[in-house]
Amino acid sequence: MSARLSVERLRPAGAGERAARPAARADFGGARLASGASRLRPRDAGGILDLAVEGLLARFGPCFGVALAVWLPFLQVQELFGLSGLDELSLQLTSLSYQMLQFVPTGITTSVVASLMADVLANPAAPVMPGLWRGLRRAPGVIVVLCVAALFTLLTAVVLFFLCGLGVFVGQWLTFVAAPAYTLEARAPAGARGARARSGPLRRVLGALGRSLDLARGGASLGRWALVAFVGFFLFALALESGGTALNVPEARAFVSQTLGLGGPLAGFLLGTVAAAFAALGACARAAIMTAFYLDLCVRREGLDLAVELARRAPHAPEAA
Repeated sequence: MSARLSVERLRPAGAGERAARPAARADFGGARLASGASRLRPRDAGGILDLAVEGLLARFGPCFGVALAVWLPFLQVQELFGLSGLDELSLQLTSLSYQMLQFVPTGITTSVVASLMADVLANPAAPVMPGLWRGLRRAPGVIVVLCVAALFTLLTAVVLFFLCGLGVFVGQWLTFVAAPAYTLEARAPAGARGARARSGPLRRVLGALGRSLDLARGGASLGRWALVAFVGFFLFALALESGGTALNVPEARAFVSQTLGLGGPLAGFLLGTVAAAFAALGACARAAIMTAFYLDLCVRREGLDLAVELARRAPHAPEAA
């Protein structure tokens, strides 16, 4: 049975015949994949959220398992602070310092979810272990990427302070896909060649940040990001994380403990486990949304959908490589 691709011409509305096209699509005459079997295609904000949910559900077991494995000990250690006998000021300072380590479980979760999601969306029959191992292997770099992205956002907020806080959103927009870019590409900065391109994680971190800045540019990308971030982060991921945060409030814990008839260290452990489950779900949701947005940008700017489909249909052809 011969493979067929349905294509259509892509050109901005009102543009002439000589309108510029993405370089990745030039060899295909501005083609766009219209295969019913493909999950990768240009999507609007709602479609990106659908892709995030679809990809996460396809690998929910390993994604949630890894996330819970890293978030559970992280939050259980916080439980020990309340039993340490510290005074209120020391306890607050210790907890605040410990919160700075939140980049560690967040980075591991983001790297694993991005790796597994990308594999299953490109090939539903892809095995789990290679993607899981790649995500774990690149997790340390993703942790650094998230830290540097947070510093970049802070710097942007300071520089654009006169915009009444919009600098924070600009920084988050420009670095939104840096983590999945590092996990799935791990490239050096533009211009690096040979040994330089293969040297040091720091260069790959800078390459991921530069990659995010390059992909995110443009008003259309900003508009889609604003909708995706608002609906996905604030109305979905943040709602899950709030469930875990609420269980850390002493009054809420006392109410739940009395309602369930629990007490002592057992109550703290069980409530901490539930809080970790909510935190793991929220982190998985955030990572899935970032990965889906990254894949959509690659589809729009570089024809990722064509590359994946051609590689699937002709895996031994030089072009597919």
